[in-house]
Amino acid sequence: SAIEDIHPNTMKSSAHSHSSDAGLAVDSSNADSSVETGIVAGDVHEERDEIKEVQKLAKKETSYIRLWRLVVILSLLVTGAVVSTLTFVFLKAEEQDDYVDAVSTFLDSSFSW
Repeated sequence: SAIEDIHPNTMKSSAHSHSSDAGLAVDSSNADSSVETGIVAGDVHEERDEIKEVQKLAKKETSYIRLWRLVVILSLLVTGAVVSTLTFVFLKAEEQDDYVDAVSTFLDSSFSW
């Protein structure tokens, strides 16, 4: 079962003990556990290579994610700076125009008798 595959040492010994006609009990739990788990020396080496490949791929993808995160943050900062600068320039020009209009209106109304 799945639990026996995960923990082969906790298998019930009565399920893996066989009696012979001479009354001797033979425990086959060690042989059964290697067959049940399916791990042999070659599989372990291939599994380690796969783990290294997955870790290598994960590092590569993580670096791409960090790069794109930096690109997004920089683009947000640049966009914010450009919008703020354009807003400041536009409002400064509007304020200058409003000031000129106000002074012109005041001077025209003050001296037009």
